[in-house]
Amino acid sequence: MEKWVDTVGLDFIINTIITPENRVYQAIAGDYIQAHRKGIEYGRKIYSVNIPERADIVLITSFRADEDFWLASKALFAGELIIKNEGMLILVTPCPEGIGPHPQYGDFIGRDDYDVLLEETLAGKIKNPISVSSAIAIAKMRKRFDIAIISDGLNPDEIKTMKCYYFSSIKKAINSVIEKKGNNVKIAVLPYGINTLPYI
Repeated sequence: MEKWVDTVGLDFIINTIITPENRVYQAIAGDYIQAHRKGIEYGRKIYSVNIPERADIVLITSFRADEDFWLASKALFAGELIIKNEGMLILVTPCPEGIGPHPQYGDFIGRDDYDVLLEETLAGKIKNPISVSSAIAIAKMRKRFDIAIISDGLNPDEIKTMKCYYFSSIKKAINSVIEKKGNNVKIAVLPYGINTLPYI
């Protein structure tokens, strides 16, 4: 990527690190490589959270990006970093606008033939391809761990289409894991899933 930018001819950048409260934490300017890397250091100071070990259950919210599932699903990528294989990632999100601006997003997430989906996209057969890459990444997550969604804005059928689990409450979702794995499950809670970079 940096070589590509060299070809274009970018000489100078200005980046800002914004806090979850929407305030400027730092502003960085200068060489696009060095300034960007310095920005990453600052970003880690306010967004990174150290987790001692992987969890059987990751309870995560999509707070501040929860108008629809297209935005809310970004929280899954933070939870993926700290969940055990065969665990359950529980996403709590209101989604008052439903699935969002890409109606096929849920269908794509529910597909197991993502290689075919990618081929269809490259062949121009998918009308709205912007959601395909994210959907494929989430479909691959489903192979490693269960995804449960608790949302008033998505109906159970939409969630089942994504091959995710529907629960009406956090308690029911957690209990379903305890029934399978016993009482000694490890639980991680990320209340700001969109704005958190957890690491082991």
